[in-house]
Amino acid sequence: MRSQTHETGDREYREVVSPVHVGEMPEPKVMAYCLQQNDRVHYGSWRLQLFNDETAALVFGVNFEANAGPEKLKFIIKIVAQTADVLGKVI
Repeated sequence: MRSQTHETGDREYREVVSPVHVGEMPEPKVMAYCLQQNDRVHYGSWRLQLFNDETAALVFGVNFEANAGPEKLKFIIKIVAQTADVLGKVI
C-alpha cells in the first residue's frame, strides 16, 4: 500500500497494488487476459508499468478513499491479493 495519496475533486484516495510480474514485457496472451479481466472485476484494474526499455511490472491495483476504516482496508487488501494470486498461477 502506498502512503502517498492523490486527490480528485474534494476526495483523497490511496492505492493498494500487488505486482504479479516484474521483468521483461509480459507475453501478449498474458496482457490479453488482463484486459479481459479488467472488464470483469468490480474493484481495481490491471496495468503495465514501464521502468525502462527492458523492465516492466504487471500489477493489479485498487484505489479507495484514503480515510477508509480498517474493515474497508482489509477488504481491499484481500481483493488485491486474491486477484493477483489468480494471475500468478496462470503465468
